[in-house]
Amino acid sequence: MSIDKTSAGTKLLSTGLKMLQLIDAVADYKNGVGVSELARHLGWSRNVTHQYLTSGVAADWLVQGENQKYSVGFHAAVVARNASPHGRIRPLLLAEMNELVQIVNATVSYAVLDKETPIVIDRVEPNRAIQIRSGLESRFSLRTSASGQVFLAHAPGLIESSVIDSDEEELQEIIRRVKSHGASRVHSRWLGDEIIAIASPVFLRGHCVGALSVIMPAIRSDADAVEAALVACSKSINHQLLNQQNGMSQW
Repeated sequence: MSIDKTSAGTKLLSTGLKMLQLIDAVADYKNGVGVSELARHLGWSRNVTHQYLTSGVAADWLVQGENQKYSVGFHAAVVARNASPHGRIRPLLLAEMNELVQIVNATVSYAVLDKETPIVIDRVEPNRAIQIRSGLESRFSLRTSASGQVFLAHAPGLIESSVIDSDEEELQEIIRRVKSHGASRVHSRWLGDEIIAIASPVFLRGHCVGALSVIMPAIRSDADAVEAALVACSKSINHQLLNQQNGMSQW
């Protein structure tokens, strides 16, 4: 086992660091990445890269698709779900999400920001068990998705990034709508279907830590009522989190 030492004398496992580096690199490829391309990116040999990728698949941190490309696997979503702060607020979120799904009769999701990409880590569907989806369907565009627009409106640092032009009139209109309505609404395609997606922010300690969203068929005519129910749900969550915070809880 290879071990490196820091200047302070603390021993670090170089193999562990390399595995984490590889997983982080794979996560940057939204459509997956092949062995050769990843090896060039990391500056490793192809054989070493393949060995680490195979180990990642065996541990359920990575998955290999039919196109032979590798993507972040299911276990990463589980860890993200349990990570702070989501792991601590999840019981409250799931209770509210289950109640909301009964009201709107549509899929309710909760997304967090992974670098500059919203990723769904919890989803409740009508008449189905709670489940976590992983893979490409759980990642959305920062600019064109409802959840992404919520993060844009409440995370100024994203607008200042090289990915987003803060001077664009369209972007400013998106932000105005989210802040005035308490939600973002987009018409899009999801898993091949025309849908309406509506998202509203979840706050913890004054920061937007997640986006609660509803996805429903575009043919439905009750989008205004669904949006009102979603906003009411997110406000309820935010109110409960604020009360727990003020009550000197561990949140």
